[in-house]
Amino acid sequence: MTSFALRLKQLRTKKQLSQEELAKELGVSKSAIGMYERGKRTPPYESLEEIADYFNVDMDFLMGRTDYTTRIEKMDLNEAPDPDFEVVFDAW
Repeated sequence: MTSFALRLKQLRTKKQLSQEELAKELGVSKSAIGMYERGKRTPPYESLEEIADYFNVDMDFLMGRTDYTTRIEKMDLNEAPDPDFEVVFDAW
């Protein structure tokens, strides 16, 4: 089993998703998810990006190149800015 295949299965099961549920979320077939997890097929680069975004992990983690990930928190642009953040930009 490839590193990507194992990592995808781990991420999916950690979120308690079935292959069918993940397939619906990603807009692919259940059989595609099964083939990815068995290492029989690798998704195209754009799909790898979507999978990484869905699980909020970086590509190196998803591909098994590293065992740690940097999670990116999404910012609500309608939310009032953090005053400390403003100070940084004002000083710049």
